Amino acid sequence: MLTSFTWSEVPGVFFVYLLIITIPTVLAWVGAAWLAKKSGERIAFGHTVFVFVAAFVICFCTLA
Repeated sequence: MLTSFTWSEVPGVFFVYLLIITIPTVLAWVGAAWLAKKSGERIAFGHTVFVFVAAFVICFCTLA
């Protein structure tokens, strides 16, 4: 439960959420690019879906 709140904490909270969302998304994109390069093809729709699902799972596990 939130017991105290100050507006000066808001930028820090947004920064943490940005990191929590950005880092897994970048890792997922790197993984998808690696898979595409390994198989010798361009990043396709399936790779894009994989990136977003992987990023969601990583974010969910991080926040849980």
